[in-house]
Amino acid sequence: MESGEGLKFEAQKSQPKVERVTITDLRPVTPERGGSVLVLQRNAKDKDNRKLPKDSPDFGKLDAGEPEATQAQSKEFFDQIFAELTPEERSTVDILIVGADTTLNMPDGRTSPHKRGFDTAEHVLTGVQDAMKEFSVAQAQLLNKLGKPIELTSGRLKDLKMMEDSPEFVQFLVNKYGSGQEFWNAYESDVEKETRTRMKAEGPVEIADRVGQYMGTLDNAMKLYHQSHPGRRAIVWAVSHYDSISPFLKQKVTGQPLEDYLPVDNRGGVVFNIKPSGESSTQVQGQSYQVNLAK
Repeated sequence: MESGEGLKFEAQKSQPKVERVTITDLRPVTPERGGSVLVLQRNAKDKDNRKLPKDSPDFGKLDAGEPEATQAQSKEFFDQIFAELTPEERSTVDILIVGADTTLNMPDGRTSPHKRGFDTAEHVLTGVQDAMKEFSVAQAQLLNKLGKPIELTSGRLKDLKMMEDSPEFVQFLVNKYGSGQEFWNAYESDVEKETRTRMKAEGPVEIADRVGQYMGTLDNAMKLYHQSHPGRRAIVWAVSHYDSISPFLKQKVTGQPLEDYLPVDNRGGVVFNIKPSGESSTQVQGQSYQVNLAK
C-alpha cells in the first residue's frame, strides 16, 4: 500500500472556517458496493508528559481508560454500519486497520518507546472484532490476517519528521522559543520558514502533502481491490497524529490557512466516503466537502 500516484485534493475555500475536529466527526458511513470508506483518526490520549518524571516508563503510554474508550468507539462505529445492512449485505464488507509506528519525541530530548498510533489501532481492531462477532460477520472479511493492525513504517502517517531528521532546526527553535508551547506555536505557524527551509526541515506544507499522498495511496489501492473483488465494500481505518492530520485537513480539505490553529481531539478524525464513481466527500463539524480526486 505504499505505491500509487496519490490524490490531489482541491480544498473549498468559500466555506466557513472549521474551529475544531472532534470525536463526533468520526461518524459511521456505510460504503456502497464497489465503494470505500477511509477513516483518518488521531491517536487516543497518552499520559500527560508535563506531569510525569523525565524517566517515567509511562511517558507516551495511552492514558487510563483510553484503550477501553477506543474499543467502544470503533465497536459502535461498526455496530451502526452492520445494523443498517441485511445479513447478506454485511457479507460484502471488508475491513482493514492501519496504525502509524511513531514514537513520542519531545523537544526537551525525552523519548518514549510507546507507539501511540499503532497502540490505538490495536484497540480499534478489538472493537471491530467485537462488532463482527455480535453481527455474525465472517472473520475472513477482516483483511488484517495476522489479527494485528498493519504497522505503517514508511513515515507517511508519522507526526513530525523533523524531530529525528532535522535536529539542527529543532535545536534552533528550542534556543529561540524554549521547549514548551511557544516551540510548537512557532513550528505550526512556520514563522521560521526561511531558517527551516535552509536547514531542510519538514514544514506544514510538506506534512500536508505526504499525508495527502498516503490517503491517495489508500484510495488507489482500494480501486484496485474493487477491480479484483467486484461488488465488495471496503472500510480502511488509519490512525495517525494531530501534527499530521491538522495540516492535511487545512490544506487539502477545508482550505484554511496553514497558520490557523485547527485542533483535532484525541480519537477524533474524519471519514471519507468514496463512491464507485470515484467521487469523494467528507463532513467536518456539519460542513460537507467534496474532495476532488484529480490524478
